[in-house]
Parts: sequence; structure tokens; C-alpha cells
Amino acid sequence: MLATGFVRCPLPACPTTIPLGVGAVPIGIGDDDHPGSHAALLEMRTHCADRHRMTPQETEEAGVTVTPPEPMPVEWFRVGRAYADGSPYTAPELLRFFEPIWVGHHPTRGTLRAVGWMSNGTLDAPWHMQTLDGADAFDGWSDARPAETHTPAAVHAQHGSQPIDTYTSVAEAHAACEEEHRLEYPASTRITYRWEPASYEEEGVPITDPAGLHYAATLHATINGQPEEATEYHTEPVFPLGTRDN
Repeated sequence: MLATGFVRCPLPACPTTIPLGVGAVPIGIGDDDHPGSHAALLEMRTHCADRHRMTPQETEEAGVTVTPPEPMPVEWFRVGRAYADGSPYTAPELLRFFEPIWVGHHPTRGTLRAVGWMSNGTLDAPWHMQTLDGADAFDGWSDARPAETHTPAAVHAQHGSQPIDTYTSVAEAHAACEEEHRLEYPASTRITYRWEPASYEEEGVPITDPAGLHYAATLHATINGQPEEATEYHTEPVFPLGTRDN
């Protein structure tokens, strides 16, 4: 499930959090128009009643809120790149290298998370899996291999201004957007999708991946045979660090 935020228990001593469902919009309590938010809020109210014996009025007054995910900075880890956290004068055994294989948000805390392979600068040093959390996790890291091309390294899936996640292929990003959009409607709804290419200002770089899918595109939907309409879902290319876009 793709989390776009989470609901936190209103009692400071209780660590319980509930991730929002797919299709949720993190705008706060009473968000009954969006099924993901509504389900998470109902579950938290049940938790407050069962665990803390709180009445609905007490829960409302305590301020159950929806917390949006941590925004992704322009300078942060990208899939397909390699990073080092030392200078050329750092001893090899103290120099760390990190190659992310997945970048996204923690499903309950909403914090940024990068998962990848890490090693140091010594000869034949082993690689191990490492997780780095939070926007400040990028502090001290720099691009270890300057980009040789401007080919997008990954693809962002977005719902309006809200990030869904980052993917290594256009097809995965499209599928994530379509999944979130479909869950906004009853299961019996007939929906067909079409992706409309969008442009981006970057000279001399490919606009499609090897499968012919556009890196930048907006999602259009036909619902129950009605005229096609544009949705707020779209994809954006993520360029390697060192290019003008990054």
C-alpha cells in the first residue's frame, strides 16, 4: 500500500499511528470525501475508544489530525546514482559509498527513506544493505559519479502537488497513479485510462524510455463511458545529479 501520510493518536504518551490508505488526501479530520483518509480516521477513533476509553467528543477535542509525508528536497538520494560522504583526503576506511535502489516514504511515519547498498573505500570492502531516513540524512553526501548523460534516473508519481512515490520505470509510476485513482471510486466503476505526454525543458535528452513511454505525462480517465477528463495524477522525470534539472 502506498502511504501519503498517517494519523497519529492524540495522546502524547501513545505512539500509535495509522497510515492513510491509497487515494487519501492529508487535509485533516472529517475528510469523508476521500476513502483512504476516512478509513484511517475511523480506525483511529476506534483505537481511542477501545484503548483509551475516550468518547467521540473527547477524541474530536483532542485533535486527531492527518500528517502529510515529509517533502522530498531537490537535493536528496536518487535511484541509479552513487554517493560518497567524505572528501578526497578522507581515509579509505572512513569513506562511505551508498547506492540507492529504492527511495520513498516510511509507511507510518511519513519520513523520507532511502534503501540501498553501502560500503567503504578499502580494497575489496563488502557491501551491505543500509537504510537512511529523514531529509537531513543527505547532509554530507555528494555525487560520487558525475552524470555522463541527462537520461532520467527515475520517475516521480504525483497526485497534484502531493508525492506518491519514486519509481525506477515509467510503467511502475503509471500503475501507481492508476491504482490510487481507481480506489477513489466504487469497485463496480468502469474506468479506462490514457496517458497524455507532457513536455519538460531539457535539451538533448530522451523524452521516452526504451519502451516508448513518456517520462512526463498526465493521466486522463474515462469513467462509466462519460467523456474523458484529465485527472490530477501525473509523472515527472528525475534527472541524475549534476544536470540542470537536479
